[in-house]
Amino acid sequence: MPRYNNILAGFAILVLAFAPGAEAIVCGANEYLEMDGAYTASPAVANAPKCTACPTGMSNPAGVAGGYGDSANPRIAVTLAAAIAQASANTNLLTWCNRDAGYYFTADTSATSPGVAAACPTTQPAGSGVTTSPKLNCNGAACGGGVETAAADCVLRSNCPVNTYLSTNVAAQNAVVASCTACPTGMSAPLSRTTGTTLSGLATVLAAAQTAVKMYTWCDRDAGSYFTADTSAISPGVAAACPDTQPAGGDGTELTTSPKLTCTAAACGSGVETAAADCVLRSACPENTYLSTNIAAQNAVVASCTACPAGMSAPLSRTTGTTLSGLATVLAAAQTAVKVYTYCDVDSDYYLSTATTAAVVGAATACPTASTRSLATSVAAAGVAAQAESAVCVVEKDLDGPTGPAGPTGPTGPTGPTGPTGAAGR
Repeated sequence: MPRYNNILAGFAILVLAFAPGAEAIVCGANEYLEMDGAYTASPAVANAPKCTACPTGMSNPAGVAGGYGDSANPRIAVTLAAAIAQASANTNLLTWCNRDAGYYFTADTSATSPGVAAACPTTQPAGSGVTTSPKLNCNGAACGGGVETAAADCVLRSNCPVNTYLSTNVAAQNAVVASCTACPTGMSAPLSRTTGTTLSGLATVLAAAQTAVKMYTWCDRDAGSYFTADTSAISPGVAAACPDTQPAGGDGTELTTSPKLTCTAAACGSGVETAAADCVLRSACPENTYLSTNIAAQNAVVASCTACPAGMSAPLSRTTGTTLSGLATVLAAAQTAVKVYTYCDVDSDYYLSTATTAAVVGAATACPTASTRSLATSVAAAGVAAQAESAVCVVEKDLDGPTGPAGPTGPTGPTGPTGPTGAAGR
């Protein structure tokens, strides 16, 4: 195939070389390649390739020598040769422009036209300015599938800002309109969600005299919140902040929390969530602490954050990123056993002298001062056995021997250059 392309490239260059008035050109950014239609029989002038600026609302990447946008591109060699040799004006396109997002075709692309695009309006049928069209890549005629319309093609993507959702609402004139609404408290939406979602069926809803509200994009439920009302086809849901009560993993401060929940449809929370079930799924302990259950004065099990023992530490990713399996059940029951849910790592220059268990985070002992090297130990669960000091605290041997005897005297160096002649006497 590369050899075939080289032959075509050479053929294209030869065609251009022998065509009166024609020469190889590479189009720049936002230009398309077309034939100029400049053929005349006398004087003999052949059709030649030229670059033309893309129309408003359209764009194109810059051409590459020997590739796209170059009249010497071997892929268009045969087509170019025929156009140059044609004994009549030829205005055919060799490359096309892409239709930009936020525009629609009022005239589609054709063999001789890049098409005509118009900006999406802000009328009710076209989404009231809160919806838009996606970018359309074009590489031939009929790119838009025929003439596009604002009502059909400008309602395919949300154009809402960050932390909002798109839905239909009933306006004063009893017509359904698209609108962007701020996410409720405890909820958020990234820009990729608000602008990147395909809006299926919105055109039909806007065209009909419907009165029902309908959701098209949703907001995520933030970490630290839980659904008191789940998402539905007509609602983004309602979220409340996780409390600091004992059933929700608190002791007057919030020690556990909920993870972020990504929502892209109705029933995101699988029904109404509860603080006791959904706010005890992640630790909210600070760095260098561990989460465990302890017995409070009222004989109820409570979650608590405790500082890691000496010689041990816990990164924030450990304290807040661990899933707390079964904690809700423990907090709800009148259990008296202590249980550890997150653990601390052993620092360098220490070794694990007490094993970790389901109820003990372990203990660390400093290596002797004579040790020269010890590595940190990651501890992520119960059942990590105590370490032997000799296995962790290493005394590296000095492998350098004593200084050897002096070597023999080296040879005499060469005679130096003759000094300058002295001054004449008086």
